[in-house]
Amino acid sequence: MVKSFRVSDLQTLLASMGRSKSGLKQDLVGRALRLVQTEYSPELLKNVRQLYESRFPKTSGWLAARRPESVSVAYSSLSSSPTATSQGADYLNGISKPIPTPAPEVKLVPLPFYQTLETLLPPTELIAQNNEKLQDSQCIFELTPNQADQIRNASELRPGIRSIQVVLR
Repeated sequence: MVKSFRVSDLQTLLASMGRSKSGLKQDLVGRALRLVQTEYSPELLKNVRQLYESRFPKTSGWLAARRPESVSVAYSSLSSSPTATSQGADYLNGISKPIPTPAPEVKLVPLPFYQTLETLLPPTELIAQNNEKLQDSQCIFELTPNQADQIRNASELRPGIRSIQVVLR
């Protein structure tokens, strides 16, 4: 739990237990871990839980695990539409993530160095969870046999570079 705290949370915890709250995050984490390991007390446990719950609020009741619907999409003049699914991690530190609210439609800017033939997955907004800088999302898609054949049989512009590619952006 302590390792997931922000610097401000670590400073609050250390100050509440009468410890120095100055230093880099790694120093603060080390001091907080030593404090938890050596001076375990009900007050310390209460402070850690309060800070943790303020960072990762409890959700009310059981949330159904997100199961995205199959999405029919098109990504070129490739004939049939594949089905695709995407799903992110349902849990962070054992706590259910809230189901995100629908974001406004995301549109990608057309780029001059390639032509979009078909869209396998619609673009979605990446929303940072818990003020993290890294924003990612797992996605799974399937190509139709026709699409796979077109990619496999596409002429090579240069060794390893084909004229038809699947691009993630």
